[in-house]
Amino acid sequence: MANSCFTEYIIRGDEQEIKALHETIIELEKSPAPYVANGWGNLYAGCLVEKLGGSHNNVCCRGEITSYELNDNGKELYLCTESAWSELDEVRAFISQKFPSLKFIFASEESGCSYYVTNDTECEFFGHYKLETIGVDGCSDEQHYLNNSDEVLEELQTITGIGFGSIEEALEYIEDFNSEDESKQITLSIFDIVT
Repeated sequence: MANSCFTEYIIRGDEQEIKALHETIIELEKSPAPYVANGWGNLYAGCLVEKLGGSHNNVCCRGEITSYELNDNGKELYLCTESAWSELDEVRAFISQKFPSLKFIFASEESGCSYYVTNDTECEFFGHYKLETIGVDGCSDEQHYLNNSDEVLEELQTITGIGFGSIEEALEYIEDFNSEDESKQITLSIFDIVT
């Protein structure tokens, strides 16, 4: 899928509602055929919406569940999805109507459209910044999720040896650095905070 958006969810709430949602997903996955004809497979978001009594024609369902796991104590359900362009917000809203106790904490990334969104205001699970290095001397190609601008500036100083006074100053440096050699790149993505 072009412009794939990857979202991680931590779902908390009433244990019975968590269990019911988890069991519905398992049932869909084990089904011999998708609950709704589609090009995604058994875990197409529209299958979940239909199974829960909704209509995939009325809820934007352009995506699928790629993995899921119930934590050991049964109080949190972890979901990962791949969708087109953005987070499956209409599916999330629909599930919240069916299971009113459930609260979703999520982070969503679609780098092609520079779409970085989270509702984790306290950085309990997801940082508000993503720093990536590729081919940078002294760094393995990796990504770091960081909670605040101080952590970002500290990490950048470790990578570059330069102290930056602000995120804006760091972004200017990154732009200049990236223009010098395409094989050496630093990317800093800033998550929008939504409620």
